[in-house]
Amino acid sequence: MSRERAGLEGLDIEIPDFEPRPAPPAPARAVIEQAGKQLGFTARHAPEPKASAPQQEAPRFDARSLRRTNRTAKINIATTEETRTRFWMLAQRIGTTSGEDALAAMMDALERALEH
Repeated sequence: MSRERAGLEGLDIEIPDFEPRPAPPAPARAVIEQAGKQLGFTARHAPEPKASAPQQEAPRFDARSLRRTNRTAKINIATTEETRTRFWMLAQRIGTTSGEDALAAMMDALERALEH
């Protein structure tokens, strides 16, 4: 149950002395800086970044070159970007763009090494 709000039509209210309060004056910049120093603030902006030596970019592998296949089983392994890149660079070195073929070749090599 809601009641309608009373309208303001027809009300003649005059307030002759009404004036909004003026905004308080802003403190002087020197006062603000002094207060900041007393409270331990030493800078008002971020320091300029130091120029660093250019970093050497790691070799990149573009996974878009991989072919689509009918393989549906997944092996999800959390690795670093460097390990992922190393895997695909090795796959390219053995002449394959299939992750399965590269993994199988690496597992075969590990099994041969473990047998001897």
